[in-house]
Amino acid sequence: MFSIFRITGTSMSPQINHGDYVVLLSSALFRPWPGMKIVFNHPSYGSILKYLVKIDQKKKTFSAQGLSDLSIDTKKLKNMPLYCIKGIVIWRFSKKTY
Repeated sequence: MFSIFRITGTSMSPQINHGDYVVLLSSALFRPWPGMKIVFNHPSYGSILKYLVKIDQKKKTFSAQGLSDLSIDTKKLKNMPLYCIKGIVIWRFSKKTY
């Protein structure tokens, strides 16, 4: 299953910018690995896009981080349950190209 999300914020700049759109492939269809861009549900921040940094298969958790100094503190993105991952980013549409 595919989903489209509009990006708000600058935590992934300069690779993904405020106003860009990303296409996601459901994590139910494709298993993510470190280095991929993912969208996941965070209990305090809602749906957010970050880089997947680490997966702990034993604990069934992952850690993520943004690119910008303006990103959410990495400490708040550790030990997230794997089931929170909505999908992996497979395409980006820049607001400059549409």
